[in-house]
Amino acid sequence: MTIIRYFILSGSFLIVLLALCAKLDFRFPVDRGDFNFSLSAKSICEKIIGSQPVQYSVADWSKSIPVTNKAARPLQKNNAPVVHIISPESNSLFSWNTMIPYAVTVSDKEDGQSKFGEIATTEVFVEVQYFADAARAAAYQKLPQQKEPPGYTAIKKLDCFNCHAVKSKLIGPAFQEITRKYKKTPNLELLASHIVKGSTGIWGNISMPSHPDLPQKDAEQIVKWILDHTDKPDIDYLRGTEGSFWFRSPSGVASKGAFLLKASYTDHGTDNNYTSSITDQDMIILRSGK
Repeated sequence: MTIIRYFILSGSFLIVLLALCAKLDFRFPVDRGDFNFSLSAKSICEKIIGSQPVQYSVADWSKSIPVTNKAARPLQKNNAPVVHIISPESNSLFSWNTMIPYAVTVSDKEDGQSKFGEIATTEVFVEVQYFADAARAAAYQKLPQQKEPPGYTAIKKLDCFNCHAVKSKLIGPAFQEITRKYKKTPNLELLASHIVKGSTGIWGNISMPSHPDLPQKDAEQIVKWILDHTDKPDIDYLRGTEGSFWFRSPSGVASKGAFLLKASYTDHGTDNNYTSSITDQDMIILRSGK
């Protein structure tokens, strides 16, 4: 009898697993009456399947009428990424007019890790900001994380940084150069149309590729961010987990100033749904040694 009970229980457990995988309604008769496993199946499926839809039912076997809940969809939590500037070390001392290399790592439970190539280096951004003295940089570092301008958020999701840098020319003109050309007589609608529809002949023979899926409003926000931020002498914007920048005073005069280096990454949210995305950042201060 013990052996028979063992096979019955084993077979019953197999039926439960198969029913879970197939998302079928089922019942398991015991001595005290029919015991419905459907609610337990929902709980187990939520643990195993995560964000996948779960079908479950509660059946009344006395009437043989199943009642099915088809709207159940367990929510999956999006974990925040972790950004870390590994080089240079915070509070390092540097001489003016030297090139400083930097390196950043990113780890995210859903997206992966940058050191394994699971996170694109093109999705990591670095800001280098000059402060007249280290105390001001330290005060800025202690501020709560601020929401970035919508135009900056939008431009980071596009391919703009493939052709443009903020302060120097790449394939296309530097954003700083664009700002100096149009800031006195800005026409957001016209400049935004160049992003959406593309353009040719404005900056030589290089063509501006079109972005037909980009809403006009987003394009205008990008233009506004470019005109408002990229010609400031005390800040530069870089992209990538590795790179370098000049340790220079904006005035060209050596002082006891400092640079604040801020690296950030915005994850893809749940199921690449950016409405649930989370941004993390890391900041360090670099001081003038002379």
